[in-house]
Amino acid sequence: MEASSAKLCPRIQARLEKEKNLAANCIPIPSTNTIFQVNYHMDSVTFDLEAKSCTCRKWDLTGILCCHVVASISFCKGDAEDFVDQVYTRENYLRSYAGSIPPLVSERHWPLVTSPLIPPPIKVGLGRPIICRRKDPHENPKKPGRLTKHGVEMTCTICKLKGHNKRTCPNKDKAPSHPPHKKAKTSDASTHHGAQNDPHFDATT
Repeated sequence: MEASSAKLCPRIQARLEKEKNLAANCIPIPSTNTIFQVNYHMDSVTFDLEAKSCTCRKWDLTGILCCHVVASISFCKGDAEDFVDQVYTRENYLRSYAGSIPPLVSERHWPLVTSPLIPPPIKVGLGRPIICRRKDPHENPKKPGRLTKHGVEMTCTICKLKGHNKRTCPNKDKAPSHPPHKKAKTSDASTHHGAQNDPHFDATT
């Protein structure tokens, strides 16, 4: 950095060069000596030199010129490097690192402290402390961690209407009762199936 003779830092200068290449596609139209309208492809922005502001706000936020500002400054026969924020100049960079950082020794060479170390005071807030988690408004109070069926539209299996289930159905007394279906024992079913496969098995017996 010390051997460089550029006005800006190398990285900032490289970013500015990219904006200079894009500025070739910009068409600045002066409104006053400091206010310009810049047409860039299918876009149109305004630029104010006194306020150091552009519609794209790139110069406002970073301090580095955008292609619209570069085109306007070139139209006025100015130097774009003079309008970049001063924090990016080589002079300020060298001034920031001009001082030396004092060296540090290891912990074993630190001076011993004989006074007791007092921990910082604990600040207790007002009111009763919250020790329980914040429950969901639709959480089942009888079964913690499980949500209720809030918002679920139930369908009755008896009358096929929505809004209730078979336990609260007004027609549950009129519904025909079906005896529970009993499953055949596995041993009997397998024996009967094996007997049918027997060629000497007589179904009439």
